[in-house]
Amino acid sequence: MTIRDEERYVRGMVARLTRIHEARQVDPCKMTDSPKDYIDMMLKMIVGIEIEITRFLGKSKLSRNREVRDIISAGNALGNSRRP
Repeated sequence: MTIRDEERYVRGMVARLTRIHEARQVDPCKMTDSPKDYIDMMLKMIVGIEIEITRFLGKSKLSRNREVRDIISAGNALGNSRRP
């Protein structure tokens, strides 16, 4: 784990996260919507944490106790929620 509190890193990460999570909104917010001094102050209070993934384990849950229509509906919902 690495602490990433450099202003440039934090600003870039917050900008990226804002773009990703606001993309689907009708009127998406941008960092430039707020006054620069406010953003600067808020960014000083954010500490980034970078975690190196060394192993990834997955587990399959087949929902054998569900009806087929429930499984199909869940799959469709997940498919419709993908980010651009």
